[in-house]
Amino acid sequence: DYFKEKSASIEVKEFLSLTKIGRSHKLFNNLFTEIKNRNSADTSRNTEYYFNEYYRGSRIQLPLKNVVLSDANKNTLLTTIDTFIKKEEWYKENSIPYHLGILLHGPPGTGKTTLIKAIATYFNKGIRVIDNMPCLSLIMGSKLCSEELVAIEEVDTFGIGHDSSKEGDPPKAYNALVAELNLPKMLAVLDGLLSMHGTIIVMTTNHINKIAPAVLRPGRIDLLLEIGYMDVQMFEDMIAKFYSPFTLENRVVKHGITPAQVQQDIIAGMTVDDLVEKYTMKV
Repeated sequence: DYFKEKSASIEVKEFLSLTKIGRSHKLFNNLFTEIKNRNSADTSRNTEYYFNEYYRGSRIQLPLKNVVLSDANKNTLLTTIDTFIKKEEWYKENSIPYHLGILLHGPPGTGKTTLIKAIATYFNKGIRVIDNMPCLSLIMGSKLCSEELVAIEEVDTFGIGHDSSKEGDPPKAYNALVAELNLPKMLAVLDGLLSMHGTIIVMTTNHINKIAPAVLRPGRIDLLLEIGYMDVQMFEDMIAKFYSPFTLENRVVKHGITPAQVQQDIIAGMTVDDLVEKYTMKV
């Protein structure tokens, strides 16, 4: 009885796991806010709640050569990464924070998340995924951020950009307050003030127009890479990856086609002829 009264670890605990589709945290944030408010109103309740605000991904080996990417983007990315690796001593000698910031932007389904895995593989690092600004500020000062690639998807949701007037979005006053609090922290991360030596941070966004210009300034983002829709070369590379070497003759890829769309049909077993008919057209 003494230990039951003194140790909460002996008490029987109940766990409830909730899963939702999509990346928005709004549903869970509202749920935990309601729990917290009820606990405050009723002192007889003793529910405790915890937030897992970042997680570490496994080291999935994904060679960059296997990613469907335009030749121009692949060359630009490799040049940036190789230069960063080779110039470590130069950064030290000139007292410049040794960190690399990459922002991938473009429509959904174009392969930004896949490219993060390929970049981590190239550096032989694990991936540390951050999903909110307070957690980013916490983790960037630790040794973890130099040992693993730091990934931030949909960085425009971190409250570092412009106010939005779309239906269902928070009021403008709220957005302005969030930006006022979060923007300086993000700039400190990108300037290297909060990050360890050797930090590599890769961010993605579907809406680059929502990112504050101060974040995009050269010196904070070392590489701003647009991941767009498929072109002829990317389509040929993808067909060759799953079937055999292939060349489109007198045809172009239709506008708005993403690698994710084509891959889904390849997984479903669609033939090359059917893929060509569906996703390309005669010049």
